[in-house]
Amino acid sequence: MTVDWTISVGQIVGVLIIVAGTWAAISRLYALLDRRLAVFESVLGTHAQTLVTHSQRMEKQDDVMLGLSGAMQRIIGRMEAWTEQKR
Repeated sequence: MTVDWTISVGQIVGVLIIVAGTWAAISRLYALLDRRLAVFESVLGTHAQTLVTHSQRMEKQDDVMLGLSGAMQRIIGRMEAWTEQKR
């Protein structure tokens, strides 16, 4: 068995086609991945903005609930004081 060390034009063209195909496939995969990551980033940005808005609304509701509970405690205290006076 002998090895032929000569390089033909067909072999060079074959190697170039393989390299070009590999480069094209990698660049296409990179572009697809980049596009998907861009969509994912915009979705995460939208979710983050929604969470911030929801958090602000929850803080406002928390303040309102604290005010209502304070008012209810004052009313209950007045009713208890009034019932104590009636006895």
